[in-house]
Amino acid sequence: MMLKLTDLKVRIGNLRIIQGVSLEVAEHEIVSLMGANGAGKTTLMRAISGLGHITSGKIELMGEDITHSATEKIVEAGLVQIPEGRQLFSLMTVRENLEVGAHSARAKRKLSDNLEYVFSLFPELKDMSSKPAGNLSGGQQQMVAIGRGIMAEPKLLLLDEPSIGLSPIMTQRVMEAVKKIHSDGVAVLIAEQNIHEVLKMANRAYVLEQGRIRATGTAEEMLGNEEIKSMYLGR
Repeated sequence: MMLKLTDLKVRIGNLRIIQGVSLEVAEHEIVSLMGANGAGKTTLMRAISGLGHITSGKIELMGEDITHSATEKIVEAGLVQIPEGRQLFSLMTVRENLEVGAHSARAKRKLSDNLEYVFSLFPELKDMSSKPAGNLSGGQQQMVAIGRGIMAEPKLLLLDEPSIGLSPIMTQRVMEAVKKIHSDGVAVLIAEQNIHEVLKMANRAYVLEQGRIRATGTAEEMLGNEEIKSMYLGR
């Protein structure tokens, strides 16, 4: 199993945000994390990445307990998160932002190969490599954010709302890139409001509601569930 959460509980201050979540992502899977705004998706992803106050439960990555590991150790082990909002260094160039992703020893060894892989996913970034990232459009910045994640040599990629604020055309490009990354051997856990697009490519999905898993099943089961469709698919 690539990722396994067991009864995970996470607080922010005095608030218990994640209230006993268990989920799994197998190797070579795309798993969708569904839920309304405020359900706890970002808090859960941050906790998986070593950025949350975990009060109890367990996180395992490829069988190893990483529950209380430092973020840099988690990234070195192969779990990489692309956060909501991109969080680029706006004054640094596109290339510099990409190279920041290759900070681990494992990633540095493949910096050149991974840079070419990113440019194959998003060819326009090669022409923009010397431009400040802050000068790019929102969609182009999202490409850089995904590229920076790829530079870290992920075995499991966590994506938090990658299409937020993007046009339908750019959303489609981002989703196609995610599918390509997955087909090249990277497991994916994705939180995304564009449920129609995600369930087209996901193997399974979990519905998070008020910090708890409300439902889980295959993508086909989610698409056939009338309650889920009413709540999350707008029909």
